[in-house]
Amino acid sequence: IKYVQARADLGLTDTMALTAVIATVDGVLLPSMGKAADGAVAVTHYLETLDTPENLKFIKDYQAEYGKAPRGYYEALGYTIGQIISETLNQTKGVSTPDRVLGAWRRIDFVSPQGRFRFAPGKQFPILDFYFVKVVPEGGKRKFQILDVKREVLPE
Repeated sequence: IKYVQARADLGLTDTMALTAVIATVDGVLLPSMGKAADGAVAVTHYLETLDTPENLKFIKDYQAEYGKAPRGYYEALGYTIGQIISETLNQTKGVSTPDRVLGAWRRIDFVSPQGRFRFAPGKQFPILDFYFVKVVPEGGKRKFQILDVKREVLPE
């Protein structure tokens, strides 16, 4: 928060765009940053505004459980990790030895709130969609405008 605000205080937002990972301008932080975050460009693997059946269900279930909407990617990432564990244990029938888990990971392929999820062959690294976003003001608040999407990014 202080970094983004300091850039604005120094006048850097007008001369040098902030380009960062999403954690720098995460949805949870945006209200505290205010207009200092406007124009920042970031990359993320999840947006709470994704209009997919899986994400809409995740948001609905999250709201029912916690009484508020998820803000940022942390909640969705935790949910996806739970899906990975569930898918793995379903495939191994509950056996969690390293060889069985790694074998199951090679076969995981499901749709999470983030989109399609699977591991790259031989790497145990996820293949994900990445969203390039810009922070824009809307109705007195900040939101992410999608600039571009790179689908099924491999870990190379």
